Amino acid sequence: MPSNVASTRPHTPTARATSRHPHDDAPDTAALFARLAALADGPEREALREELVAAWLPMAHRLAGRFRD
Repeated sequence: MPSNVASTRPHTPTARATSRHPHDDAPDTAALFARLAALADGPEREALREELVAAWLPMAHRLAGRFRD
């Protein structure tokens, strides 16, 4: 966060690590990303990548709408 913006949350690693975004379109894909990183190139990795992209599309659309114009 820029230093010129006031925040009501304490700026500590613990507070940041435990805070969750309230958005319903934020999927829990940490395990899938870890699996993707461990896979070699091939059809299984490509299928998993497509699954991750599809999971994050609602978030991408929401953000794109927010910054439109």
